[in-house]
Amino acid sequence: MAKQKVEIHRGIQEQEDWESTFIKQIEEAKKAHRIQVRDKREDILRAHNMLPEQYGYNSPHIQGVESSRAAKKSEPVKRRNTKKTTVKEIAAMQKEVSNLVEIDDIDSVDSILDRASEKIKTSDIDIYSLM
Repeated sequence: MAKQKVEIHRGIQEQEDWESTFIKQIEEAKKAHRIQVRDKREDILRAHNMLPEQYGYNSPHIQGVESSRAAKKSEPVKRRNTKKTTVKEIAAMQKEVSNLVEIDDIDSVDSILDRASEKIKTSDIDIYSLM
């Protein structure tokens, strides 16, 4: 005897009681399978020293399984504090030197550069090498 094909309704208002639990079970099984496959893949990569974490990178999260809520609960990623370079100081010094009026007397140029170096605190910059 032929049976009518079972139709699963995707709309919540059209679902019967068993359909919503069936859909949830299937989705949980898919997520568990994806996590299991990811774990196997990481074990293989770890055995061959090919994990992204071993090279300073981060592995991507599984889309739809590991949500941003889970990431917020975990420890925050530590970022490096990079030193700010003295590019602004050098640029400011070069601008100060370029704004100087050309003077024939070397002693007056030295005094202007000394005043400029007092305005802009530079520790590692030799202002005479910028000319």
